[in-house]
Amino acid sequence: MQQKIIEHEVDSLPVVEKVIQEDGKELYKITGKVSKTNITKLFVKLGEGK
Repeated sequence: MQQKIIEHEVDSLPVVEKVIQEDGKELYKITGKVSKTNITKLFVKLGEGK
């Protein structure tokens, strides 16, 4: 999967939550996204030891 993200230059991915409706049907609700900026900020914090 990581190779496909790089090959297709994907900037962000959705974060989803599975929702089961009353009739039993499964849907996915988008609850956020993970972006290159989020990941970069995380690496910077980890590098700073915070």
